[in-house]
Amino acid sequence: MTDIQERLLESKMAEIERARSWSPRVISKFETLIGSGDDLSLPGMRSQCLKLLFAR
Repeated sequence: MTDIQERLLESKMAEIERARSWSPRVISKFETLIGSGDDLSLPGMRSQCLKLLFAR
């Protein structure tokens, strides 16, 4: 990822962290999942991550 994308990811992840109380490793795992995916797999990952993030 470029430096600009890294900063954007950090900013967005901080927003997600502030949105609600998360179990300890959720955000870290989410960041790893995003950072390790290639561009073609990100749309599918996005839908799965959203399900995980907003499931209650």
